[in-house]
Amino acid sequence: CGTQYNELSATKVFQGTVFDATHFAKLSDLKKLYTFFHALRGQLGFNHRVVILASLGRSPEARAIGSAVASFARSLAREFGPKGINVNVLQLGTNDLIDERALPVLSFFLSDFCAFITGQVIPLDHQEAELPLPHLAGSLAGKRALVTGAAQGIGYAICRRLAEEGAHVICLDRTENKDALKELSEAIEGEYLLATLGQDHESLVEKIAVQSPSLDILVHNAGITRDRTLFGMSEKEWDDVLNVNLEAVIDIT
Repeated sequence: CGTQYNELSATKVFQGTVFDATHFAKLSDLKKLYTFFHALRGQLGFNHRVVILASLGRSPEARAIGSAVASFARSLAREFGPKGINVNVLQLGTNDLIDERALPVLSFFLSDFCAFITGQVIPLDHQEAELPLPHLAGSLAGKRALVTGAAQGIGYAICRRLAEEGAHVICLDRTENKDALKELSEAIEGEYLLATLGQDHESLVEKIAVQSPSLDILVHNAGITRDRTLFGMSEKEWDDVLNVNLEAVIDIT
């Protein structure tokens, strides 16, 4: 989208970038975001325009991927903001290509006219009808629930609240938190399960299946953060966050 020459670094500095993520179909595809943008360090000039093309998938995994791409773009927008670099996402329909409807929008987001627009996710699909709200009245008696990251904080409170509503709760957390997990499960007359998310999910799923052949409620409370900028984040830190916060959610579900 046009380049200029940076005399200080003796490299070309790009003025606009379009990244096509519409083909992302599996969680491992998200690694391409890290690889591509990490390699552009120092090549994005001031007032640069970044547009990421994504698709609105229908399956749970496709929806998760779409949300991950949007979250990545918002994070990148905050990181690049001081340099006047904008990052936005255009979400195309499941069967859409870059057609006449998308091209004018793409052109706008690559232009100077969107100088103060960043971190936005713009859907270009047809508006879907709103789903009816579920009927929430009734007891949880007889229901079985699994809560990850249960030993402390929000997960601890969720376990106690579900138990108060009559659910039988399986509390899942790391081995390091065994004592707290055991105490909680005894207090609410539930069960506990020791596992480290992000490692061997297939084995974990087998453990869950043995302990509870069926589940009515699944709360993905566990998560980790590695609060670094994109260029300060190592490849391992990227993998760890995606493995725990996204891949584990998909695999267990």
